[in-house]
Amino acid sequence: MRVGAEGAHGLRLSLAELSEPGEAVSTLYGSGDIDYLTMASDGEWTVDIEPLSTAPSWNGETLTGEGVAVYRLAEGAEIPRAVRLEGAGVDVAAVTVDAPDEPIVLAQGGSSVDLPDGLLMILVNGEGSWTIAPAD
Repeated sequence: MRVGAEGAHGLRLSLAELSEPGEAVSTLYGSGDIDYLTMASDGEWTVDIEPLSTAPSWNGETLTGEGVAVYRLAEGAEIPRAVRLEGAGVDVAAVTVDAPDEPIVLAQGGSSVDLPDGLLMILVNGEGSWTIAPAD
């Protein structure tokens, strides 16, 4: 399955790509005017569009979860400079103030990574259980 978005002034975004059945999370934050989403799939699919305000906030403490998730930065939170990612088949991306349309893939499970400046939110795409913990 491939999901994309197209809009004003020739805007084209690749939002998600799945080679096996499952879930993926992506962001349209700061993307400007989007006229429509595009889907290409061999089977059934659903898309849920939710405002960022409904995402749980992250204050810099350890997060645990399963599958896909979006966390927005809590106002006034003291975010660690680096985090450790644990979990099989998990990857984490950061969305920043400076480039809201270009999530930065941080790393895959089992590694420590530095968080970028200007962090707005993190996107977690996982196949099972995962943990994101301060590396400090």
